[in-house]
Amino acid sequence: MILDGVARAPEVQRSRDVAGEAKCRSFVALCSIADAGVHRERVIGRTRNIPNWPELTCEEVERSRCAWEPPFACRSLFGPQSSISPQKIGKRL
Repeated sequence: MILDGVARAPEVQRSRDVAGEAKCRSFVALCSIADAGVHRERVIGRTRNIPNWPELTCEEVERSRCAWEPPFACRSLFGPQSSISPQKIGKRL
């Protein structure tokens, strides 16, 4: 199960509960972009292709960045200066 980067502690706990019910292991990986400029560039250049969901504006993403707090008990796989692509995340897990 993969949760969006803005997942809060309740969502993380629920995913752990679901994994436990299915007798599966659960991993929580915190992947973040410390540099707001780099994050902005990625937001501008992305297309999520989620049906019936509008793309977020940079301003909406910035508001979320300011309000977000990392969930508890996360393992940070990538440092703030990491340039690893999202496609390689699964391999690291």
